[in-house]
Amino acid sequence: MIHSFGKLVSKVLASRLAPFMKMLVAPNQTAFIRGRSILDSFKFVQSAAALFRKKQIPKMLLKLDISKAFDTLSSAFLLEVLSALGFSARWRDWIAILLGSASSRILVNGVPGDTISHRRGVRQGDSLSPLIFVLAMDSLNRLVDKAVEAGILHNLEIPQVKYHCRLYADDAILFASPSVQEASALKHLLHTFGTASRLTTNLGKCSISPIACPLEQLTLVAGTLGCAVVVLPITYLGLPLSSKALSRPKIHGLIDSVANRLPSALGPMLTRSGRLIWIKSVLTAVPLYAMMADHLPAWARRDIERICRRFFWAGSDASTCGKCAVAWPIVTRPTSLGGLGVADLKLTSMALQVRWLWLQKQEDDRVWSGLQITVRKEV
Repeated sequence: MIHSFGKLVSKVLASRLAPFMKMLVAPNQTAFIRGRSILDSFKFVQSAAALFRKKQIPKMLLKLDISKAFDTLSSAFLLEVLSALGFSARWRDWIAILLGSASSRILVNGVPGDTISHRRGVRQGDSLSPLIFVLAMDSLNRLVDKAVEAGILHNLEIPQVKYHCRLYADDAILFASPSVQEASALKHLLHTFGTASRLTTNLGKCSISPIACPLEQLTLVAGTLGCAVVVLPITYLGLPLSSKALSRPKIHGLIDSVANRLPSALGPMLTRSGRLIWIKSVLTAVPLYAMMADHLPAWARRDIERICRRFFWAGSDASTCGKCAVAWPIVTRPTSLGGLGVADLKLTSMALQVRWLWLQKQEDDRVWSGLQITVRKEV
């Protein structure tokens, strides 16, 4: 827990720092920065992987796992980063005081033990810590860029893919050539970054995925890095990531997550109005994150609507033959048109996908700008 004075100072510093984060951090870091979204990261990685596959350019996708990132960040490294970014001595002193005043006490049989001062890590729970952590993590992106400029890492060969490294807080993905030399360079680069920042990469939990290259080619690469080879699709930011259209079994996980949100025990006892609120607030909200990221096939939308329809009329996922008073398209109409205001997943999917085209037109500084963003005709 953070005492009130620490929260007050952190809030003031965060409110002063937040408007400048977009200028201080590269566009490929999308966490905790106003005007950037977690879905920007997903769309960039997905579109870049699809483009490499389409042009048959062999690449490997390296998904990094940084151990206990928020708890192990070196305070000295953070202050050096702030100094390099041009923060004044007063600012650095304020942040050093906040970091140095952090401590913990362990309760033993309800009695607080001795005070344990924190030598590393940032406070969790205040508004400043995410911002300064993002500034520290941006050093990894700058290190990768320097390696590319020095010729240590190869160019990506596609001008539209502007970044080797993609960051969302401590969640990092790297595109690289599938060669032993590049793998050795990346391993040394990650070791250098970890030694300086104390943000150690757990290569045993990392994975590499082939893009337009055979699995056999990655055998030696995996041995050099010490991580596993995982074929796409993989789970990334809570979503299935692939360089091509997802198969039905991969999408069925989303449908199962909707079905798992049904109140199976209390469903039949809920009133019709209670079920309506549950559908609006829970069942139709579950797939929104996935629908914002990528196209949801028509068959998947129908399966989700079938779950909602059966729950509304019968209180469970059982068959509703003979129980539906009106057709489901009437239920999904706005209340002003005689419906109940349940979200129409087809129209919602269309609006969320067209949103990408609107963002591409309005904001050309997104991390995925320049990549081909398409909206499927079948929405």
